[in-house]
Amino acid sequence: MTLVDTNVLLDLATNDAVWADWSIRQLDSAAGRGPLFINDVVYAELSVGFERI
Repeated sequence: MTLVDTNVLLDLATNDAVWADWSIRQLDSAAGRGPLFINDVVYAELSVGFERI
């Protein structure tokens, strides 16, 4: 099980020029080892930038 940090998700959501590729590789690697999770705090931090779920 891997808890995914908000910053990694933001890299993907914003297609960050510096970090997006690294974040994708890390998520792919972690997903190969087991499930990925986001907790309530990560969800709350990320969701404020979006109008709907």
